[in-house]
Formats: sequence, structure tokens, C-alpha cells
Amino acid sequence: MSFVSGIIWCIIALSACYLTMKYFVPKYCKSEKTPKASDNLKESCETIVKSKILDSKSAKIIFFVLIGLYSAVVGWFAYNNASSVINYAKISLCMLIVFMVVTTDLELSVIPNVFVLVLLLGRLIFFAVEFFVPEIDAVRVIINNFLVALIVGLFLFIMSRLTRGGLGAGDIKLFSSIAFLCGLNAVVFALIFALLATALFSIILLILKKKQMRDSFPMGPFIGLGCGLTIILALA
Repeated sequence: MSFVSGIIWCIIALSACYLTMKYFVPKYCKSEKTPKASDNLKESCETIVKSKILDSKSAKIIFFVLIGLYSAVVGWFAYNNASSVINYAKISLCMLIVFMVVTTDLELSVIPNVFVLVLLLGRLIFFAVEFFVPEIDAVRVIINNFLVALIVGLFLFIMSRLTRGGLGAGDIKLFSSIAFLCGLNAVVFALIFALLATALFSIILLILKKKQMRDSFPMGPFIGLGCGLTIILALA
């Protein structure tokens, strides 16, 4: 069944990323169009598009291959490491949204609020399910997760101020919503892995003189990496 889980995750992740790239990104561009912007879609996106990482066909192919392989591996470990069906469903929802975030962040350098809202709504639905499971103290769990989300949000907000915008508002809201959905262990390890990967990547770019200290780049892929490693290492 773990192999089946990996295949299902691969198919869903690829489908989610493709649909996000094909339909959500253009609609998001139109919804963010300024009054002065042209009716032309490309021009209407100019105010929010900062990244050209996935502009070429070869870049898109590499992106989908990596997403497919990575999601299959994470899905395999998720099935083996999840402590319950509910936890498996939680991390599945979390990673589905994270894969979509990776796509929009690479395309637009934006993490839309709708993804955060889906995670928050998902947590409320899981609370309703957990409420009828005798082994789970649903009220205590959701209160703890809510407090963790507040602490994580405050911590990242302070970090963003100290680093002068090194973390965007979208990153803060995403991590807070992950904390609310999955709890303390999941968000702490995902955050640590994401920050370490971001720091390592930044150092490499600085050494190669591809970026300067003030330059920014999408953090979505590193959030995806952090969440995936947390699942693979059974830390969630």
C-alpha cells in the first residue's frame, strides 16, 4: 500500500501543480491587475511577476519531473510513518497545498491567501472529525495547535523585521497555518529544514556571485523541502 500511496501522491501533486500553473496563475494575475494595466494578460501580470524561473519549456519539464519524483517518495514515507488515518490525511492536505505554493511562488513570487485559508478550513474540518474519536481530546489538540500557530507567527514576524523583509508575509501565514493544521513537531522541523536549506542556497549563490545580499528569491520550494523531509524522517 505504501507504493500505491506514493503513486497517488505523484499523480495528485503533478495534477495540482499543472492546474495551478495552467489556470490559477492566470486568474490570479487578472484579479491582481491594476487600473493602469493593459487587458493583455502578460502585461497585467507585470506588477506581481518577479521570477522567470519557469519561463522556458525545459525548466517546466525539470520542475514536473522533480515534483513527481519527490511527491512519490514523500507519499511512500507518509503512508509508512503516519500514526493514524487522520494524521495521514492532515499531512496529505498540507503537502498538496505546499506543492501548489511551490508553483505560485516560482511563477509569481507570491503565496496567495487562498492556500492559507484552505489549510485553516481543513483544520476545522479535522476538528469536527476528531471530536467524535474517543481516543483524541479534540478540544485540547486544537487549542494547542492554535497557540503554536500564534507563537510561530509572532516568531517569524519578529524574524522578518530583524532581517528587513527576509521572510514575506505569505511565508509567515503559511507556516502559521501549517502549525494550526499539523501541530508543533511538524511546523518546528519543517521550519528548521526550510531555513537551513534557504541559508545554504543563499550562501552558494553569494559565493558564485549570482545574487547579492539584498536580493530575494522564492522560499516556497524550501518550504516544500522542509515539509517533505519532516515526513520522510517521521518527525511530524
